[in-house]
Amino acid sequence: MPEEPDTGELWNELTPEQIQDLETSYTESFHPENLIDHDEVKKEHAKWLDSTL
Repeated sequence: MPEEPDTGELWNELTPEQIQDLETSYTESFHPENLIDHDEVKKEHAKWLDSTL
């Protein structure tokens, strides 16, 4: 069985630009205007969702 990666291993490999992009995306994900309704997502991806059920 493969070893579990050390905590923070991936984070430590990110460039400062990647970290900034990730932090910005995370912060923006809490803004209601950036959210997509669950029903809209299901409608947009119905052909893939239906094939996995």
